[in-house]
Amino acid sequence: MHNGFVQVNEEKMSKSLGNFFTVREVLQRYQPEVVRLFILASHYRGPLNYADENLDHAKASLNRLYTALRGLPILDVSIDEGWRARFEQAMDDDFNTPEALGVLFELAREINRLRDENEMVAAERASSLRQAKLVQLAGVLGLRLGANTSSGTGDAAPFIDLLISIRDELRAAKQWTLSDRIRDELAERGIIVEDSADGATWRRKD
Repeated sequence: MHNGFVQVNEEKMSKSLGNFFTVREVLQRYQPEVVRLFILASHYRGPLNYADENLDHAKASLNRLYTALRGLPILDVSIDEGWRARFEQAMDDDFNTPEALGVLFELAREINRLRDENEMVAAERASSLRQAKLVQLAGVLGLRLGANTSSGTGDAAPFIDLLISIRDELRAAKQWTLSDRIRDELAERGIIVEDSADGATWRRKD
């Protein structure tokens, strides 16, 4: 396979330019799944432009997938053939992972739309069915979404959500010490809290 060059801020990565780094160094700053999503967002034949802004964007995108999967059970169902066909068509098109990711994010938007429209059981089940599809398709790309959402934390999920809500209120009141304590205590128990412009999200540690 012939892949595109890795660039750093639109310049070719090379030792002579002093912009060389290793994957190990990148993983000290970003979670492995964030790096994976960042790489998948570019076609393997095209250049991969490494920049903090692009990694931060990948992190925010991953958070959107986590958010769509929170709060509803992941059902063990087969994937709707329409979604599967579009996903497989993208992957069969010279491993077009950017387009395949587009299918995942469209599914996430559909999940959120259903939950916003109706709180009835039927709507919740429809969202859960689409969650199952999202988890299964993401797994093809090595994104283990089902293992990193509140659905995988059993009965603890509502309590974690409550702690995150309390922490948001503490941060709004500039009670940094207490809010940091909640974050650190959750981290010790394998729960990673990530803040973004859209609010805090959480997931289980890889």
